[in-house]
Amino acid sequence: MRQEKKARYSIYPSALNKLVKQARSKMPAAIAKRMGDQDILKRLLDGGEAGVGSNTWMVLAEEHFWGLQEAVTLFPSHDLLGNLRTAHFRMDSSAGYELPFESFILALPLGFEIGGVALPSLLVTWLTDQVRHEHVYAELCRYAGCGSRAYSGQKPEERWLSITYRADESSYSRTLLCEHDLPSLLSSRSLDDFKREVGKYSGGISLSDTEAAIQYQALKLVGAIGVYNLATDGDKLAPGFPEGSTPKIEGKGADQRLTSYHLQNAIPVVVADREVADSYYRGWFFRQLRAARYYKGEYSRRAVGSRYTLVGPAVVGQRSTPHVLE
Repeated sequence: MRQEKKARYSIYPSALNKLVKQARSKMPAAIAKRMGDQDILKRLLDGGEAGVGSNTWMVLAEEHFWGLQEAVTLFPSHDLLGNLRTAHFRMDSSAGYELPFESFILALPLGFEIGGVALPSLLVTWLTDQVRHEHVYAELCRYAGCGSRAYSGQKPEERWLSITYRADESSYSRTLLCEHDLPSLLSSRSLDDFKREVGKYSGGISLSDTEAAIQYQALKLVGAIGVYNLATDGDKLAPGFPEGSTPKIEGKGADQRLTSYHLQNAIPVVVADREVADSYYRGWFFRQLRAARYYKGEYSRRAVGSRYTLVGPAVVGQRSTPHVLE
């Protein structure tokens, strides 16, 4: 009997481990032997590219926080990714929006693409402004033994989404968005729309075409995962790997600890049984429910804006019954 090939995923490679190893390799052997990773990290944070307040420092802090949060790594099933890559959704407000975890790595199949853009594995962080500063940035400084500043923000409960990926062998790219910017950015239907929206919030920071394309597709995918998990009441999220077997994971260290979860597909993939004139494929569509009537009875404890309807895929023009989840 022919054995099926294992699925192959990639996971986000740690910048923290890489920088510490690079710094150690440049030291005299006698000094490197005496210094622990925390000592080297303190040197990195005291100045240079990873100095406190730099973008690299923020990436390192979010990686460290991910490790403290049980190193959660999410593996979406192939079928689910196929549906999410063509999904559209209407989000009128960020109120009620949630992601499955505050911090997680989104593992993606090797070679996964959306709209012709190859997407790498992502490190995702979703936290309030105060928690972000006190339990992510300040925590890294405490761990390394260097000073940190007290939180002084004006909107402690405002939530922020951070998405980080390795851009190339020597650099990482990071997107940071306030929750209030999500509806307009997620409603973008094209890369040009996204660039126009980003221009309103970027503070003059310009993106290359490649960076913009990856960040656009990464944001759409992460946003869709949050909406999908809400629309299915979290019932499709479970511990372990898709299809129940451990996939091959590129980028995982031999001693690296992961807490794996997977997201399964809620609705069967639609396949046309024959060609029909004027027929076309319609992907998933999510619509946010905000009216008070949707938050009564068994849903009275749900935050307004946290419920979505999901109309499943169909080949429009054929005899088919769309699946609807409410």
